[in-house]
This record gives sequence, structure tokens and C-alpha cells, in this order.
Amino acid sequence: MTTPGPTTTIPWDTEPDPQGPSDIQWEALRFCGAHWRLHGRQSDG
Repeated sequence: MTTPGPTTTIPWDTEPDPQGPSDIQWEALRFCGAHWRLHGRQSDG
């Protein structure tokens, strides 16, 4: 079974935070993206 992308879903369309996108969300997104790319490509071959 191949996952088309990260299984972690960040609700972008939900009510925006009063302070804007939090640094934690951005860090999590970047980490998940990099993590998925590295391990995804390794297990893909």
C-alpha cells in the first residue's frame, strides 16, 4: 500500500488563529514533509 502523502492532516481551512499560523504548525509541516520525502523515497525503491 502506497500513501500519496503524509498521513498527518493539518486543518488549513479551519478558523484561522488570531495570531496567524503558529511556528509549531510550520515546523511540524516542514518536518513531516522532509521526513516523508526521505523515508518515502527509500521505501519506494
